[in-house]
Amino acid sequence: MLNKFAEICKSRKVLITITAIALLFSIMGSMTYAYLKAESNSVKNGFSPYVKGLDIKEDFDGTVKKNVTAKNDGNSPIYVRIQLVSYRVNDAGNRIGGTSSVPTFTPGSGWLNQGDNIYVYSKPVDAGATAPYLIGNSGITLASSYSDADGGKQAIDVTAQSVDASNKEAVSAAWNVNISAAGVITLK
Repeated sequence: MLNKFAEICKSRKVLITITAIALLFSIMGSMTYAYLKAESNSVKNGFSPYVKGLDIKEDFDGTVKKNVTAKNDGNSPIYVRIQLVSYRVNDAGNRIGGTSSVPTFTPGSGWLNQGDNIYVYSKPVDAGATAPYLIGNSGITLASSYSDADGGKQAIDVTAQSVDASNKEAVSAAWNVNISAAGVITLK
């Protein structure tokens, strides 16, 4: 009987020891979690995705195109390039044949003429900002009619491109321009 009692005590000791160890680990884990929770400072994610947005601004009264520029609707500075595309349309507004060229004008301050009616603004345009006018308030007057066999009237589309200003090498390669250390574009 003494042997049986010793076995029961022995199994109870093992059971109590295992229970005590489990309780100890549970308490230590809870304390560690509580310490880390109390001592850890939350860190805000400092990264935001790059948002690219370019909005062409222009006024057109049917004859005169003026106040042509581009606004950076993104969240990072960009370089901007605008192209003017001239063509003829019939009275229904459909594109027709015949040659048409952009009337002569003086580009606004900071705009560089790359040829083929392509103009690049020489400085980065900040997020939310608008580049100075390429074509100002005096505007350009479109031909209201052509007297040759093709006829029609002139239309000019304004298209724009932008490149993230932080990637100067990409701008330089894509647009064939030089960019100074200060970020100012000059033509090659």
